[in-house]
Amino acid sequence: MVKKIIDIMEPVAVSFKEKKRSFFDKFRINQPKKKKPKKQVKIKKKMLQKTKKVKKLSQKINLNLIIAVSVVVLALFISLIVLSSRSKAEITLTPKLIDLEMAGEFSILTSQEELDLKERKAPAKFFETEEEKWGVFQSTGSDTTGVKATGFITVYNTQNPPRSFSFVTGTRFVSSDGAKTFRATEKINLPAGKLEAGKLVPSEVKIKVEAQEPGESYNVAPSKFSVPGLSGTAFYYNIYAESEEGLTGGSSSVEKVVSKEDLEKAEEFLRAELEEKAEVSLKRFIENEYILPDTSIIFSDFSVECFQKEGDKAVEFNCYGKLKAKGLACLYEDVLSFLEVEKNASVGEQRKIFEESLSLSLFSKEVPSLGGEALVGFLAKAKAFGPVGEKEFISAVLGKSKSEIQEIVRNDYSQLSQAEIKLWPFWQRKVSNDISKIKVIFEINN
Repeated sequence: MVKKIIDIMEPVAVSFKEKKRSFFDKFRINQPKKKKPKKQVKIKKKMLQKTKKVKKLSQKINLNLIIAVSVVVLALFISLIVLSSRSKAEITLTPKLIDLEMAGEFSILTSQEELDLKERKAPAKFFETEEEKWGVFQSTGSDTTGVKATGFITVYNTQNPPRSFSFVTGTRFVSSDGAKTFRATEKINLPAGKLEAGKLVPSEVKIKVEAQEPGESYNVAPSKFSVPGLSGTAFYYNIYAESEEGLTGGSSSVEKVVSKEDLEKAEEFLRAELEEKAEVSLKRFIENEYILPDTSIIFSDFSVECFQKEGDKAVEFNCYGKLKAKGLACLYEDVLSFLEVEKNASVGEQRKIFEESLSLSLFSKEVPSLGGEALVGFLAKAKAFGPVGEKEFISAVLGKSKSEIQEIVRNDYSQLSQAEIKLWPFWQRKVSNDISKIKVIFEINN
């Protein structure tokens, strides 16, 4: 006999929502899961692969960066060590300059063999040259040729009381038209006037006259004429002339002529040109160690030949000149020796002449003798400075800083105006103790 089992436990109350969720869950469990589309799966796989690659690349870059930075830092460290071991210093010293003026004189002689500062004598040497030059010159003289104007005038005598006059051949008559001068071509006998019924009847004579000079300007129209030879007398206004017709026929032409003055000026010009040319040639071709004082030249054998003579008709003329010259020169180093003597007397032996600033005027006080002797004067301007011993200065600045070196210059080197200090590499603060790493430059600003 089948036993019936009775559940004696009280049933648990279930809400409607839970029953509903349980009912639908049965269906979800039994339904198969939906598969994702293959395209989405591929995209996801690719993104995962890219993410992995980016991560690996990032790790690799970080590693390379670390290595590169390490190499750079190491290189910089090594460079600093190398540069520090090669440090150097450059010190530029600028001296104080003082103005110096020197003047003096000394003799130069071809017979002198050596420089004698005590007797103020120096050896000399002659240098010779011969120059020639052609010149073309303009003629300034003139020759006027042509025909003189001629004609007839009537001379009147109105002198009262009446009296006769006579005039020589060539008597001048000046026209009121243009004030041109004409001359009588014959002697003039001018009778006295006549008194008729208490009135004076003037006498008259017709004469031929000729212009004083050729030229068209003497072709004058009918006019009145005065006699300038009577000027200042009572007869000046009583003797006169008139022309009924104009005076004509005048013509002229002017040609250039070589004058005496032209030839003299040509000679003077050629001589001056040849002397200047000879001086330039002597200074140009003189030996390098010699110097030629101004005016220390003997000129000789000057000659000029012109190919036209005085009075020749020519617009221009040619002349040829030649000249010899001898220049007495001395050694340049001897001149510097005399300047050194003057400098020592002025500012002492410690100062040196800055040659680049030297302005020298050297001149002969007299024309050199044919035997080769002349007195030479000089005027010179220059700047002088006090030198600095390089080894001594380097020893004084070893291991010093810039400020310490500047202090040394101010206190111990009064002959210097400034010191410019450059240390390399830039982080160096002191000059090396190694003498070979210090360079001193002595710079003079003129």
